[in-house]
This record gives sequence, structure tokens and C-alpha cells, in this order.
Amino acid sequence: MPALVQTTKRGEFFVLNHETGQPISPVEEKPVPQGAVPGDHTSPTQPFSVGMPSLAPQDLTEHSMWGATPIDQMMCRIQFRNIYYKGQFTPPQLKSTIVYPAFDGVIDWHGVSIDPTHKILVPMRITSPL
Repeated sequence: MPALVQTTKRGEFFVLNHETGQPISPVEEKPVPQGAVPGDHTSPTQPFSVGMPSLAPQDLTEHSMWGATPIDQMMCRIQFRNIYYKGQFTPPQLKSTIVYPAFDGVIDWHGVSIDPTHKILVPMRITSPL
């Protein structure tokens, strides 16, 4: 079956039939956070690839905040508590909001390369020099 592997900036891989666009590996519509700015609309669900590995990071938690010193760590945790964040797909707010993964995502805007000899798929990440 001709297949297409599509990466997303969320770090997921969708495997689709190249001819029909239908998923080859399972895809589920899952509920996502709501509560957009008045006048803005968000989808109540988003597709998640449940049949493939994912590079998507875990949602942030207070305990995942860190700092160079215990005081830094405490300040990060305090700020985290005061910022709006409901996990992936947190709708932007008129108050401080964490958007994570960020606009450039996990795999950025780039695709993947396939090594047919070794049968591996390699996500591409292009970085610019400092």
C-alpha cells in the first residue's frame, strides 16, 4: 500500500494512504482545552496519532519547573501557578499564557527523511548557527 508519513510540529507521526489520505495507523479525536478569548473559536477536539510513536513532550507541571538554585526553582513554580496553562492546545488568553510546545513545535516546520536500507525514519530539525 502506498503510504505517506506526515510529521506534525506537535511531535506526532501520522501514516496515511498516499492515494486516499485515509489513516493507515489509528487516529483518535481527543478533547482539548477550551476557553478561547471572546470572539475566538477553537475546535473541541484534535486528531492524535495513537498507532505510532510520539515525540510530543509531556505536559508541563509545577514539579517540572527548574532553576539554577532552589530560589530560582521556587520563583519558576510560583510564576507557573500564576500563568494560564491547560496542556497542549491551551488557547491563547488576554492574560499570560504558556503555549507549549511553542509555535515552532517539536519537529519545527520540517519533515522527515527515510533511510530505506536501514528502515528508519529520521525527523529533520534545522538549526541556524549562533
